[in-house]
Amino acid sequence: MKPFRGTIFVVCFLIVLTLSSRARTISQAQESTENLVYLPVISSAQRPTWIGPDGGSITAVTADPSQPLTMYASTNSGGVFKSLDGGISWGAVNSGLNTWYITTLVVDPLRPNVLFCAGYKDLLYRSENYGQSWHPVGSGLQAGLVVYSIAFDPADSNRIYMATRGVSNNGAPPWSGVIYRSQDGGVSWTDVLHDVGGSSQQDWAYSLAVHPTNPSIVYAAFHEFGPYKSTNYGSSWVPINTGINDLSGRIIGIDPFSPDRLLFGVWHTDGAYRSTNGGALWSPINNGLAGSKVFTMDFDRKPNGKIYLGVFNLNTIDQGIRISTDGGDHWSPGGLSNYGVFSLYADRFEANKVFAGTLEGGLYRSLDGGANWSLSQAGLRGSNVTGFVIYQPTGALYAASYGGGVDVTLDKGKTWQDFSSGLGDLRVNDLVTDPANPSVLLALTAAKSLYRIDLSSGTTWTAWSTGLPTAAAYTPSFSAPFLETWENFIDPSQDRAAESPKMLLSSAPLLDIAYAPSDAKVAYMGTGGTGVYKTWDGGLHWGSTGLNDSSFGSLAVDPANSGHVYAGMSNDAMVCSSQDDGGSWGCTRMPGTVINTLSWVGKNPGTLYAGTDAGLFRFTSELDWVSAGFEGNSVTSAAAYPDNPQNILVGTSLGVYITQDGGSSWSPTLPELNLATVRSIVFDSQTTHLKYFLTAGSGILVTSY
Repeated sequence: MKPFRGTIFVVCFLIVLTLSSRARTISQAQESTENLVYLPVISSAQRPTWIGPDGGSITAVTADPSQPLTMYASTNSGGVFKSLDGGISWGAVNSGLNTWYITTLVVDPLRPNVLFCAGYKDLLYRSENYGQSWHPVGSGLQAGLVVYSIAFDPADSNRIYMATRGVSNNGAPPWSGVIYRSQDGGVSWTDVLHDVGGSSQQDWAYSLAVHPTNPSIVYAAFHEFGPYKSTNYGSSWVPINTGINDLSGRIIGIDPFSPDRLLFGVWHTDGAYRSTNGGALWSPINNGLAGSKVFTMDFDRKPNGKIYLGVFNLNTIDQGIRISTDGGDHWSPGGLSNYGVFSLYADRFEANKVFAGTLEGGLYRSLDGGANWSLSQAGLRGSNVTGFVIYQPTGALYAASYGGGVDVTLDKGKTWQDFSSGLGDLRVNDLVTDPANPSVLLALTAAKSLYRIDLSSGTTWTAWSTGLPTAAAYTPSFSAPFLETWENFIDPSQDRAAESPKMLLSSAPLLDIAYAPSDAKVAYMGTGGTGVYKTWDGGLHWGSTGLNDSSFGSLAVDPANSGHVYAGMSNDAMVCSSQDDGGSWGCTRMPGTVINTLSWVGKNPGTLYAGTDAGLFRFTSELDWVSAGFEGNSVTSAAAYPDNPQNILVGTSLGVYITQDGGSSWSPTLPELNLATVRSIVFDSQTTHLKYFLTAGSGILVTSY
């Protein structure tokens, strides 16, 4: 969703405080954000508050080994969360973290007050007070590391192992993969294994496991070189891959009641392998795993109990959970088939209680060993919000998220309910109102095209996409900046050919829609690979306007002329424009590699801004683009206060900034958003005088203006 749509931007005037003389002007990309004075919001009616919706991408879920109701979860861009009621409700515990992009999270098995988490290409953090505060640790670690796995010695938790990858060469080796060991509780670390596959590869491990009764034995699952084993606390390692035909390791697990039995999950073709002799010999166990990419696993905490696998299958909807009740000989579907499952936790205290963290679909819980699943994420604000609508007749708020469909709240965000009935694809890229009929909502999806619902007469979505492309099995592109960490974390080396922007007409997602302010029946649609479409009849019919081989994730229509349209590429730093209803196009290359947002500020004629990953740019009357600040930094959103276009908010990689003079100077505001990626900014000037910041992985922040 992009700013300035529908009926929610109506006349409003903000009385703002004068900038402090100490507030700094942002003019250079390298300028430090330390010691900045934040411009406050004047109204105290609504303090900045995170309101959800709940869910998102769950990178890890675990529990206090001594307190059955105390649990922890980490998210892709919402940070760390804690539950005190067995995973029913959650609250953020992010004090001290410099990033909310958390890749892994663990609890010390002997000292449950001690936790570790790792930020994506950031730092390793430790908490000594049950997650209430964090501080960086990690002397001896490589800079910019990505942490995939942390494992404790169960007899001496001062001895810790960590699997990492370093700075990669644009998705190619050498990977700078290193396994580290700490013997002082994580304060300092030593490299105990590197150059796996040779110096040209330097492969990394996704997973580590320590033998539960003989902790001198440690196992690792390497990205392209299979399983390794150490028998001397990690001091030396040997490959153990006899019998394995697919070395693309993602997870290695030890049966807690029969620790010589190992399972090795792979990514490419073979599903999983099993060893019954500590890795000396392996056999395939892929009955029921055809085509599955195994990423995680866990075991029931009872002898001969169930084994749970979390799988991806990126070209189909057949993902989710696989369950074996016979030690891995046979696997059956265990639910959540619409989601890739990234993390699993089988409860150590309560039989048949299992948690599954999904890619973009939130956190689920089963109380019957995987037979049934329900969301278990109240307060877990990690959703990637892609669209937002305020329905003025009832005050209801509707939010779309990628992977979570559409949710609605009737109590200003305290609680949310699913509102996705009839929606054929939960990967929603945008949610807007029809300006000709504000009770009608439109949802743009990744694979199933356009959906429509009339809030005045129904509660079920219906397909509504004559002439628009669809994709029965669309593979998400993980396009920057919002999903970049997932692409590069899950597998930075995997072949992306199937996700090329040059897709067939029938395989393009819908990315953005922009209505013409001067004619409510005219709208333009940006797609992921088949260019820009246009409707002249309010959406009943659509036709291509060209640019067929490109992806456009941001559109803007001239407020005074419905035939003047601008389209920002989501796979290149190009802004294309048409002055004749899309009949012909001209394109301009911008600094950077991608266009994040296009936003009109003001009306008749107004000013067009473009946010790229290299700064903010303003379109001038000379038909040229000039810098408007934040050079070298990513600008992901921009919006002006209704009826006061001199006051502009932008979301950047430095935080959220405001100008009161049309962009001549900028000051930081809302430090609550400093670690968030703001996708869009929405004003409600009709009733509540609130502004909403939609984020990519942290939910929605609301505050007064």
